[in-house]
Amino acid sequence: MNREVVRTILSASGQYKVEIIRRPTGSIQVDLFQWNAEWLEDHKVAEFWMDISRLTLTDTIERAEELARDKLAMCEPPGQATA
Repeated sequence: MNREVVRTILSASGQYKVEIIRRPTGSIQVDLFQWNAEWLEDHKVAEFWMDISRLTLTDTIERAEELARDKLAMCEPPGQATA
């Protein structure tokens, strides 16, 4: 499935991000990710963004941005703003 990342919004801590994606159908998808680092058996570190939320669909970029900020607000400690 082709998808276009329209905007990426990072949390203030940089530990979370939201991608706003335009789907081929025209709808807008909002995905929440968390930065992870895992130690592997050979003492290497695998670092990656892990999808941590259920898919959210909406019809406008403006509404997607509102939803993105709401998702990030639930992840960050109180008092930290979204970047």
